[in-house]
Amino acid sequence: LMSLTEEEQRHIPDDIDWTDTAYRNRLMEIFREHSSDSIQNFEYFYQAQVLWDETMAMNICSYLESHPGTKMVVLAGLGHIIYRSGIPDRVRRRSGYRQYILAMSSGDSLESDLADYFLFPKPVKAPFSARLGIIAKEEPGRIAAASVMPGSPADRAGMKAEDILLAFDGMEIRDLTDLKIGLMLKEEGDSAIVKVRRQRDLLPDTTIELSIGPFTSVRQAFHSPHKR
Repeated sequence: LMSLTEEEQRHIPDDIDWTDTAYRNRLMEIFREHSSDSIQNFEYFYQAQVLWDETMAMNICSYLESHPGTKMVVLAGLGHIIYRSGIPDRVRRRSGYRQYILAMSSGDSLESDLADYFLFPKPVKAPFSARLGIIAKEEPGRIAAASVMPGSPADRAGMKAEDILLAFDGMEIRDLTDLKIGLMLKEEGDSAIVKVRRQRDLLPDTTIELSIGPFTSVRQAFHSPHKR
């Protein structure tokens, strides 16, 4: 919070509650699962989370106070509502409005105090999305492969880190949007011709055409949270 400018600080709630230790402990567990950063960086994460919750609660109460008799549905991630931590307790502290928490669940395990009601949606298969399997980095007027995921379509085709992507099925690639459009048009089982420029030590750069594919389900082929 200390890094915010005076203008930014004018937009945050004056009254912020930091006393929910159970909520803090749950956030600590989440942080440890996804980060190896220091405890100081957890404090930044915790402050950002609480500020988000408190701002949501402030805006909810402000709207309802300005519109008497109105009912509001708030869509938020489970971490912001379960056990009434996050948003619900902050709304109650500010206004005392009656609230009901509806949480989605797979039904594998339930704790009665997680929410007031539970919704059990049917599983929905995500639409197919083709991926090269690279970490892309944007540079002025072009994109390059910062790294290539082992076992990915790009890896199997011979793409290497630092290759500069020039074209996808004949379409010039100037930025990440161009690459996304090319991939979006691919169906499961399709392939693509990707032209790359490869830098070589002590030798001129070379241009290579790689036949990449067939594209298959991401989960079947490889896994990474930041791939293209």
